[in-house]
Amino acid sequence: MYINSEDYINKEKLEDLSVLLGNIQFTINSYGKWSSQNDGLLKYTSSDFEILYYSKGGSITTINGVEYICTPGNMFVIEPFSLVSTINKGYETYEYYSIHFDIEPAYLQVQLSKLLTSNGPIINKDAFGELGEMFKKLHLEKSKKEIGYISIITSGLLRIIVEIIRVQQKRNTIQIHHIQYDQQQVQAVNGALHYIDAHKKEPIKMDSLCKHLGVSNSYLYKAFIEIMGLAPSKYILQFKIKKAKELLRQNTYSVAEVSLMLGFSSPYHFSHTFKMMTGITPKKYTLNH
Repeated sequence: MYINSEDYINKEKLEDLSVLLGNIQFTINSYGKWSSQNDGLLKYTSSDFEILYYSKGGSITTINGVEYICTPGNMFVIEPFSLVSTINKGYETYEYYSIHFDIEPAYLQVQLSKLLTSNGPIINKDAFGELGEMFKKLHLEKSKKEIGYISIITSGLLRIIVEIIRVQQKRNTIQIHHIQYDQQQVQAVNGALHYIDAHKKEPIKMDSLCKHLGVSNSYLYKAFIEIMGLAPSKYILQFKIKKAKELLRQNTYSVAEVSLMLGFSSPYHFSHTFKMMTGITPKKYTLNH
């Protein structure tokens, strides 16, 4: 018996989206279900990708100054480093599933963001069929925590991402192609990311960072804007808050200890910055996680 090689996918003939997603490593930061019977207001700056599915209730959400109305059954995509203000108001019950994730390599973040939100961040329930059930199944996996559950959640995330991009493509054709970045800029940004990670326990000065990389402040700023979509100083702040969340979720360190571990000038400065970025205090974040 011979195997028909035509039944196999030729890697060289993969369509562009599969090539792009195949080059991305997804890391799940958190996944869960939130529910309440109370109206509420939350303001924060996103530190990673977030996809929400409103199983009950909805919100009026403002992202970077633009207001969106999300109704029951909708999905909502929030890009990293977005300024978010969301109001839950007018429904008897609120319930949504939320998945937070990061991607590597970091320079593909901007391209993935554009694909997920190219025609707006809201995905109407009529556009994605029964995909809402996927969130419920992933929540069950997370609750049971059986062997391989993180792999299941990651594969489910990939399915959700593909469906969102398909919806965006149907709304208005979007071009998916490999972006050729300036390799010197990529090298500078990658070097900066490694430096920031290695020196996260210290106050990171832009002059010291640029001197270490052998580039000017203006060059690094331009490279970050081009590749990461934000200024290096904003990335540093987002990075430290994300690391703070990881430490706080361990329920091992106090707020003062986390502040010291991440190079903040004082626990007050850390708490003030954390609340400004996330909408809640470090102490409340610890209690909720």
